[in-house]
Amino acid sequence: MTTYREFRDNFRKAISSRDFGAEPYSEPGAQSPAAKELEKTKTHTLFTENFLRSLYLLLREHSRIVNERPKLGTLRSMNVPKLVKLRNAQNSIKAVKTRIGQVQRNTAGLVAPEAWERVMDALSNAESELREMQQFLSAMLHPAQRRAPSQKVRWEHVLKSHKYALPTLGVKAPDKWLYEALNRRLTEKLAPSKISDMTRYRIMTALFQAFRLKPVQPNTFRLYFLQKRKMRHPASR
Repeated sequence: MTTYREFRDNFRKAISSRDFGAEPYSEPGAQSPAAKELEKTKTHTLFTENFLRSLYLLLREHSRIVNERPKLGTLRSMNVPKLVKLRNAQNSIKAVKTRIGQVQRNTAGLVAPEAWERVMDALSNAESELREMQQFLSAMLHPAQRRAPSQKVRWEHVLKSHKYALPTLGVKAPDKWLYEALNRRLTEKLAPSKISDMTRYRIMTALFQAFRLKPVQPNTFRLYFLQKRKMRHPASR
């Protein structure tokens, strides 16, 4: 993993470059519009040691989430077959209780009612234990993995069996989380400099590169947030 010092040095070198955020067809050696904007607004001064550390921690958290996500599939493959067995066992007990009820009615006056009550109580206790175990195993799953109605839980485990806190499990979920976390942090911190959205997205690209993540182009960020705004405020028909 990239150390904080490596990340900091890589990032500061990137945003101090004359061709920071330059387009591929730009004139060699010329100062890019983004570099001019950072210089004019003195945005460099806002990237203090504490602020850079906070950004580094977000990038590290993203890496942790990415590594944690596959574990959820393993957890599900371990527990779902057990949950199916528990559900089938409960259905079997319900069927047995129905059948015993019929037998009890057919033998009314021949067998003491208390005998059947003891059988029913034993079955109800077994059914209760099956439900408790079902709740326990279901609570070990991520909420998005609890697809069957029988996997709904009354409580969540205090000590989680996983450390994946995002509400969705999509492949892109960790990346989207990082896009939004970085954009929110940068928007708040860089508000005094009033830099353009595209320059902020170029800074996000530089952060990805400084941490040695898979490169994401500024236009990718622009399209992502544009689409998100459209979803929040769809045009009225």
